[in-house]
Amino acid sequence: MSGLKRHQGETLKFLTLTSRVPSDLGKAWHTLYERLKRMTPARLVREGWMDMGKLHYYFPNKPINEPLRLEYLKVETREGNGVLHAVFFGDYIPYGYISHVWSLVHEGSWNIHISSTRGGIRSPKRVSSYILRQYVQNQSAHIRTSYNHKWVFRGFVQKWNELKQTGMNFQDMLSEWDHILLTFHPWKQMEIDGYG
Repeated sequence: MSGLKRHQGETLKFLTLTSRVPSDLGKAWHTLYERLKRMTPARLVREGWMDMGKLHYYFPNKPINEPLRLEYLKVETREGNGVLHAVFFGDYIPYGYISHVWSLVHEGSWNIHISSTRGGIRSPKRVSSYILRQYVQNQSAHIRTSYNHKWVFRGFVQKWNELKQTGMNFQDMLSEWDHILLTFHPWKQMEIDGYG
């Protein structure tokens, strides 16, 4: 819910990755994620995954040499030979590219599904209820749920625990948390040159 609220107004994408054979889905996901983080719009064009004319449509305000953005929450299940269900905010990623990389990193598995919401998230509560119902609740095959640091922000659990220690009533605490989600920007490490 916190990640959905943090990205409210952005387009949410759904990604399902299946497994052809039982194996380590976590390791395959990590490799896929690292490759996606290194991919740029310019490379997508250069490697033939999309036409040059589509760059402006899919990446209107993004420098073409900047890596793709992918802020995710994923659920791993035992369905079939194993399935990863991920929801993410970020850049457009061509279906063919994801399918190709997934087949390379996960033993020939190529069957994936990707879709997105229309417009931005208007009701985080409704979307989080859908995700819980579909992928977690009453799911005997659920293995684990995980997310990257930018799903919310690095250190958000500690921030939440600090807020709980203030002694606020629960409603005020939730209201303050919503404010933090929309305004808090964690400290970023500076290069030594940044200090003059």
